[in-house]
Amino acid sequence: MAKQLIEELQRKNGNGSQIKGQIILLEEQLSGFTVIETSTGDALVKNKLEDIKNIELKVIKKRRRNKELELEKREIFVKLNAAHAKLSALSDMTLNKTIGKISELRQANGDLANKINILQKSRFDMVEEPVYPRWLNVCLRAEIKEYQTSSRKTSEKGSSEGFRPEN
Repeated sequence: MAKQLIEELQRKNGNGSQIKGQIILLEEQLSGFTVIETSTGDALVKNKLEDIKNIELKVIKKRRRNKELELEKREIFVKLNAAHAKLSALSDMTLNKTIGKISELRQANGDLANKINILQKSRFDMVEEPVYPRWLNVCLRAEIKEYQTSSRKTSEKGSSEGFRPEN
């Protein structure tokens, strides 16, 4: 039995050293896994940190662009207001000029109408001057002719009575 116990112990010892070797091997594999896991985890974390930094950079760029657009919007709004003011001033000036021009044209139209009336009267007088004497001449001729005709008839009557034999 003692031999059996010794053999069993040696087998257990042999098994123990074999188990010990397996444990050491497992520990080495475990530490390798943790190193790989740590390096893989570190790489993932680094990638995620880089992604976060890139996203933060994009956000900063977008905010800067947003501010630039807001400034452009303000500048355009100021220019628009200035343009509206100029347009309003120009339209008022144009309206005043137009009203002034209309009154000037009305005045000129009235003056021209008066000149036309004066010219028409003058022309009428110029035409009337030779027409009236002509008309008067025609009337006098007609009266002279009528007088001559009537005086001939009277003289014919008188001469025909004078030449008549008296009965």
